[in-house]
Amino acid sequence: MTSNASDDRGPDLTQGVTLADFGGRPLLRGHVGDDAVVLARVGDEVMAVGASCTHYGGPLDKGLVVGDTLRCPWHHACFSLRSGEAVGAPAFDPLPCWQVEREESASRCPGRSRPRRSRCARRWPSRPSGS
Repeated sequence: MTSNASDDRGPDLTQGVTLADFGGRPLLRGHVGDDAVVLARVGDEVMAVGASCTHYGGPLDKGLVVGDTLRCPWHHACFSLRSGEAVGAPAFDPLPCWQVEREESASRCPGRSRPRRSRCARRWPSRPSGS
C-alpha cells in the first residue's frame, strides 16, 4: 500500500471545509499552501493556528481544546486559539494564526493573520541569579 503525501496534509483550507468535515472532533488538520494548519471548533466558531507546537513541534491536531485554548499533547503547552499567544509553559513563542471566513456552511482560510508578538517576558520573567 502506498501513501500519498498530500493526503497526510489534510484538506486544502483555502478551498473550505464544513463542520461535518470535523467528524465530531474539535480539531481538524489541514494546510494553507505549504503551511500545516489546525482548525479548532469552539461551539459554532472556527479558529485556525499553526499545527505544530512551538516548544518541541508536537502535533497540535492531537491536542486538547479547553475553552478557547489549545493544549499540546506532548508537554501540555497552552496556546490561545484567538491570538496564538503561548499562555502556558513550556512554550514561550506564539503560534501563527490564519484568518477564517465563514461562507454559508463552509469555513475557509484565505490567508495568514498578522503575526502577533509574544508577551511571555511579562508572563514568565526570568529569575534573578541566586534565587
